[in-house]
Amino acid sequence: MAERLPSARRLLRWGEARLARAGIGPALQEAEWLLSHVANRTRIHLYLDDGFITRAFIQAYGRLVNRRYHGEPLQYLTGETEFFGRRFRVQPGVFIPRPETESIVAAVLDELRRLGRTAQALRVVEGGTGSGCMAVTLASELPACQVVATDVSYLALTVARSNAQAHGVERRVFFVQGRWNEPLRMRADVCVSNPPYIPSDEVNRLPRDVQHEPRASLDGGADGTRDLLQLLREGPERLVAGGILALECAEEQVAVLQEEAQAIAAFDAIQPVHDLAGRPRGLVLLLGNREKA
Repeated sequence: MAERLPSARRLLRWGEARLARAGIGPALQEAEWLLSHVANRTRIHLYLDDGFITRAFIQAYGRLVNRRYHGEPLQYLTGETEFFGRRFRVQPGVFIPRPETESIVAAVLDELRRLGRTAQALRVVEGGTGSGCMAVTLASELPACQVVATDVSYLALTVARSNAQAHGVERRVFFVQGRWNEPLRMRADVCVSNPPYIPSDEVNRLPRDVQHEPRASLDGGADGTRDLLQLLREGPERLVAGGILALECAEEQVAVLQEEAQAIAAFDAIQPVHDLAGRPRGLVLLLGNREKA
């Protein structure tokens, strides 16, 4: 007699219950993501046909659910995440893109549209690229631009390069190993960054899944503004006249950065960036003419 295996619905109910016990939610949706990843099927197709289920498949799914139960990020388990409508590869050791960062990219694109510069051959720099999500997205949205992206992590640069290849922009995105903009000897039209901005003593109190990510991508020093202030203060020397600097930060850091930026005479305009919930999560700054600075 053939072995009777559980249905996809039963596997999903088990996964949902186990993840819910760990306080992970939405538990059913995460169970569906893990099952569809193992099955290489869309979530809707999980409910239409159980023919893909084997004993090896059940074991693989069970291992992923248990790893998620113990706090490993869903994105590391599936090996990918979505950013700005595109799929990006991620893996342990590489910072996972967040929806808040999409707001920074959108704000830069909006400012370039306002200035009528989206079709220009812009030079864009991203400091601390991680998975390359901002660099690749900007290259994809601005087909005439060239992007230089830096990171201290060779692993991150390897993943970012694979994402550039996957989205067909590898000839216009160049990756350089180094800290922020230090290895570069060029001025850019646009500089963007999502530096670490969590205060050091708060990193160990972050959710379990976040603590699986590289600490260097989270820890922003004593008050979280160490790298933000460096990038802000270096901005006038890294940009051409009329250049744009965009930084992501925590909500409570926006006012601090605005005050610091206002003290830098080179910036003509300083605009806060809000996330989808309406909270301030960064700044977009426009560099004026150097003769006026």
